[in-house]
Amino acid sequence: RMQLQLDVLTAQLDELTSQSPKPLPVPLYLALEAMLMVVLQLADALPLCAALLSASFVAHYTSALVGSMLLPLCLVLTALLNMLATVALKWVVLGRVWPGAHPLHGWWHLRYWFVESRLHCHDMLLRHFLVGTPLFNAWLRLLGARIGAGASVNTLSVGAALDLLTIGAGADVSARSISGHHVPRSGVMVVAPVVVGARATVGPQSIVMPGANVGEATVVGACSVVERAIPPHTFWAGRPL
Repeated sequence: RMQLQLDVLTAQLDELTSQSPKPLPVPLYLALEAMLMVVLQLADALPLCAALLSASFVAHYTSALVGSMLLPLCLVLTALLNMLATVALKWVVLGRVWPGAHPLHGWWHLRYWFVESRLHCHDMLLRHFLVGTPLFNAWLRLLGARIGAGASVNTLSVGAALDLLTIGAGADVSARSISGHHVPRSGVMVVAPVVVGARATVGPQSIVMPGANVGEATVVGACSVVERAIPPHTFWAGRPL
């Protein structure tokens, strides 16, 4: 089945390449990117301002002590609501992601970049408090990923094509490992599923490329690159695999 998907993607890539992909005009793309960067900064700053204003409002009508005690609660609630807003943004702007190929610097690529940049706005919170926890797994599921029970996801490099990410029950994806849902090829952006089987382990700083499948209970050593389907119950290390 995985080989069939790869063949379909290869055929789509050849078709898009032969048709010469149609990216957005450079001035338009840069203008839209600049505008979206401003939107990202505002979306990151406004929730923090709202939390501070809420605590200040409470302190003004009660006491400074009550306001200072409520400030951490306001910050936590704001961060959680901000993460839920990112989930809504992903589904509104990008929708469900399917395997395929898209022109670089095209309209779909711009929307993907926007959603992925928005996900990275939470990196500080996730890195210090949530990564590797069941709450992080629940957030990834809301974004479209398929995360099995008891899986440990300790990396922030998951991309925006989370509909194509499958991590089996009890799997362990180590810190700073990358699940590459997309790769540029010949002027197009190829998007393909990434599968980590149940009870499999992906070592630190490893890369699982689009279309790769780490078999059940398979161990991938540190600093490895997985580019294909590797069988279950085996150990692999190196680049590329």
